[in-house]
Amino acid sequence: ACEGILCDIGMPVLHKSVLYNCRVYVTGHTVLLIRPKLFLCDDGNYREGRHFTPWSQLNRTEDFTLPASVAAVARGQPLPEETLLMMGP
Repeated sequence: ACEGILCDIGMPVLHKSVLYNCRVYVTGHTVLLIRPKLFLCDDGNYREGRHFTPWSQLNRTEDFTLPASVAAVARGQPLPEETLLMMGP
């Protein structure tokens, strides 16, 4: 349903046993970028810190392997080399 459209999806991502609140950029069946939040909402009605960890490694990128269930939907294709878990603003 995303053929030819860039989709920006908010979702939890588990990376190295830590849960991050992330933006995942997808087009078609390809994950382009995963960007964890640097700052969490922890005031008023929001308590993101209860469930998520903010990304603390500014200006760094790391490789990320898609979970098998997601890779199956992505036509079993590995992430392109330029697809990274993004660190920093």
